[in-house]
Amino acid sequence: MERTPDQTPETTTEHANVITEELLASLPEPREAAGVITALLADHTREDYFNALSESRDIPPATARAIAYNLVAHAPGGTTTGALERFAQTGAGSHDGVRAEYLPLYEHPIMPAEGRMLLDALGTYLFHQHHPAPATPPLAYALDGGLFYTEDHGERVAVAFQLPMGLAAEEVRPLGRFLERHLQRYGDPFRAYLRLPGVDATSPTLVVDYLSAHAIDEEADVLKGQSEIAWDAVEIGGRLHVFTR
Repeated sequence: MERTPDQTPETTTEHANVITEELLASLPEPREAAGVITALLADHTREDYFNALSESRDIPPATARAIAYNLVAHAPGGTTTGALERFAQTGAGSHDGVRAEYLPLYEHPIMPAEGRMLLDALGTYLFHQHHPAPATPPLAYALDGGLFYTEDHGERVAVAFQLPMGLAAEEVRPLGRFLERHLQRYGDPFRAYLRLPGVDATSPTLVVDYLSAHAIDEEADVLKGQSEIAWDAVEIGGRLHVFTR
């Protein structure tokens, strides 16, 4: 899909975060929150997520805390949520500690596909707090966040991706079918790659770039801080997918 100069914005649009620390401070305890509060918070976290995706960055700290807040608010009775509650209230918590509590919720039948996508964003955010990835050179044109749903073994899956701003609907429509075909072939690693900062899903070399970048065997070195290559990681369903950059 070719882009002419007048179709290609020169800079990335910066969005203000919808969820702020002040908003979080005004909320009641998660388990006391009314449904209208958590529904509004879910809308706001979704907006912040796609703003972050379009700007090739992780979700903001307040958005990560809001995701944890809603998890606690909707957690089934008897679920362990101490680490999630602390993170929602203070922003403090380790990747492993918080993940141990959200993974059972990730797999719970009540968790919608979009909720799992936001949990993946929370996990990626937490991982990067302790293992910052090298900075990614910005693209020369602005990206926007896209979303479609597909089926995986009978389960609805949300697929987030990035594409140039300003594409016409007829240009975007075939993209979903193209991505779905390769998702069926490559699975979660490809879904994770689509969320990497600066990955343009309309690139004619998308699949070739993915195949040369996916390096899950580098995960151990990344976790130990010993990787000598430029890398980044995206979490899907509790599993980290590491890519060379």
